[in-house]
Amino acid sequence: MSSTDYRPALLDWWDRRCRAYLLENFGAVESEIREQLSALLFPRAAEPTLPEQTLPVAFLHLRLLAGEELAITLKRLEGMAALYGMRGAKPKVGTIYMCLTALTSTPGRLSSLARAQTAFFSLLLRRVADHLDRGAGEEEIRRELMEVWEIGEGAAAAALESARSFWRRTQEPHQGLLPLPFDIEEWFGRSGLPSPAGRANRFFPPARDYPHLLAMAERIAAMDVLQESAESVEEGQIRVALIESIARGMEGLTPWEAEALRPVHPLLHRIREWAERLRLVDGGETPTAHPGRERLPDWIGGYLQSLWSGEGHVVAGRISVGGWTYIAAGIRATAPGETASASLLPPLSEAPGRMTLRVRFGDGSEEALLYDLREGKDLLSAILFAQQPDVRLDMFVLGEDAIWRFGASLYLAIGEEARGAWRGLLQNHLEREFGSEEDRIKLFILQGFNGKEKG
Repeated sequence: MSSTDYRPALLDWWDRRCRAYLLENFGAVESEIREQLSALLFPRAAEPTLPEQTLPVAFLHLRLLAGEELAITLKRLEGMAALYGMRGAKPKVGTIYMCLTALTSTPGRLSSLARAQTAFFSLLLRRVADHLDRGAGEEEIRRELMEVWEIGEGAAAAALESARSFWRRTQEPHQGLLPLPFDIEEWFGRSGLPSPAGRANRFFPPARDYPHLLAMAERIAAMDVLQESAESVEEGQIRVALIESIARGMEGLTPWEAEALRPVHPLLHRIREWAERLRLVDGGETPTAHPGRERLPDWIGGYLQSLWSGEGHVVAGRISVGGWTYIAAGIRATAPGETASASLLPPLSEAPGRMTLRVRFGDGSEEALLYDLREGKDLLSAILFAQQPDVRLDMFVLGEDAIWRFGASLYLAIGEEARGAWRGLLQNHLEREFGSEEDRIKLFILQGFNGKEKG
C-alpha cells in the first residue's frame, strides 16, 4: 500500500464538501446566511473553520424543513449562541426567513430533508471528534448533544461512539485502512480479472476526487469483482484480506463519506450528469414552506383546481423542479385530520412505457402519479427520480372561503426496496426500447425537449 498520508486530503475534503452542500441547498445567498449566523454565534476574536460555520447552518436547515415554528427556531439559536460563547445574543428573524426562503422556494431547486440530515450528522460527528481530541469528558459531550442539538439519550450514545471511531481514524495516516501485502491492480491484472480502479470509477464517482475515499472505494470494488467470479482458494484469501483491511475505516465513516461510497447505477448516473451539464433540469418552482401562508404563487390554486374531479377530499399532482419530482396535494378543510400524512407505495408499470408513482394518504386514499416514458421529459424525470434522495410533498388546504393556504411540507422517504423496484422497471424499459444504448436514450430525451415525442 502507498505510504501516502491521507490526513491533509481529509481536511481538504471537509472544506470542499461544505462548499458543495451550501451552494446546492442555499444557492447565491449561502455566504450571506453563513456570515450572518457566524456573526451571531461566534465571538469576534474567533476564527471558525468552514465546517464549524456550516454546522449551525445545517442544524437550521434540518429544523426548518422539519416544520418547526420560527419562534422556536429563534430560541434554539439563542441556545447555540450561548454554547459558542455569545450568551445573550439575539438572532434576527430576517436571517431565519432568508434561510427558509432560499431552501424552499428558489426556482429550479427542490429542498431535501435527507440532505439536511446527512449534512447535520456528518458535521456533528466532526464536532464531537474535535471535543474528544481536546480531551473533553463524555458527560460534557452528552449534555451538549441532548440539550443543544436535541438528540435523545440513545442517539447521543450512538453519536458519541461513531465520533470516537471517526476520531481514531483521523489520527491514522491511512484513515483506518490497513496495508495490503500485494498491489491490488497488479494482482487483479495478473489474474485476468477486471480492474478495481476502473470499477470504482464507474460505481463510486463521488469518491474519485478524494484520495482518502478513492482508496476505500477501490477495495470495495475489488471485493465486488471477486464476489462475481468463480472464487478460487487464493481469491478467497484475497477477499478476506480486503475485508480485514477496510473494517476499521468503515466504522468511522461520516454520513457524507458513506454517501460517496454508495454505488450508483452507471448509466443512470451518466445521464443525470449529462442533463445537468445541458441544463435540461433547470426550471420549476415551489412556494416558501411557511404553514398558514396565504400569499401563494398564482399558479398553485389554478393547478390544484384543475386536478379536482368533483369527488373525494384530496388530490395530488407531480411537477418537475430542478429535474426532481415535487408533489403538490390539495386537501379540503373538511377532510379527516389523518389525511395530512402520506407515504410512498411501491411503483407500478401497468402498461409498456408507463410507470406510476403511488402516494397513500393517512385516511387510506391513494393518488397515482403517471410517468409516460414515451415522452422525453417524463423519461428524464423517471431517471432522475431513481437518484432522488427524498420527495417533497406540499399540502395546500382549500378553506370554506375558497382560499388556498399552505398547510405543511412532508418529505417522503424512498425506501431501498421501492427505489430498487423503480430502477428495475426503468432498466427494463431502457433495455426494451433502446437496448440500453446511452446515445439513443440521450437523443430521445433531447427530442422530447424539442417537442418531438414518440407517439
